Amino acid sequence: KMAADLQDAMGATDQIFKSAADSVKQWADNLDSYYGIAEGEALEYANMMGTLLMNIGGLTEEEAARQAQILVKLAGDLTAMFGGTTEDAIRALTGALKGNTAMLDNYGIACNDALIKTKALEMGIWDGKGQMDLATKQAAILALIMEQTGAAQGQAAREAEGASGSMRAFATEIKNLAADIGEVLLPVITPLLASLGEIGRAHV
Repeated sequence: KMAADLQDAMGATDQIFKSAADSVKQWADNLDSYYGIAEGEALEYANMMGTLLMNIGGLTEEEAARQAQILVKLAGDLTAMFGGTTEDAIRALTGALKGNTAMLDNYGIACNDALIKTKALEMGIWDGKGQMDLATKQAAILALIMEQTGAAQGQAAREAEGASGSMRAFATEIKNLAADIGEVLLPVITPLLASLGEIGRAHV
């Protein structure tokens, strides 16, 4: 299943990032295990974030690929510092990209409406008149996130030799190994499953 999920994620990466897809796949394959994020998970998270960065923020495939990689690693760092699961951190960051910043409170990130407006003005991307569009809001939120997570950035690496970091790395390596084994078995299992499906239909 992990191998099949990885294949699906790779296919989605090709569709989303197009010419930048290979760089995203290479990054996911080489992501340090102390982040606690397996290759397939890294691709899935990057795909979600990349889609939002392009659809809302108007970023190019290359820009979205770079930013998505930064955010996925940040999720690993936030998990290492504040606890919880990587999925929770990803949900918080993904929600923020859509303008819902409520879950950022769990990671000590202050990102209310007033701060977003102040940051947008400071960045020169909003003149203070009228309603801020979603792309501008996303850019301001991203700036606030990166500014306020300075202490957390690199935390997963700093904890790599400790007990929690070692456990995260071990669990990640097991997931990657399972996917690697599954990739070898998929060409054998896939036609077998198809045959079993045909047998099942024949007996209905």
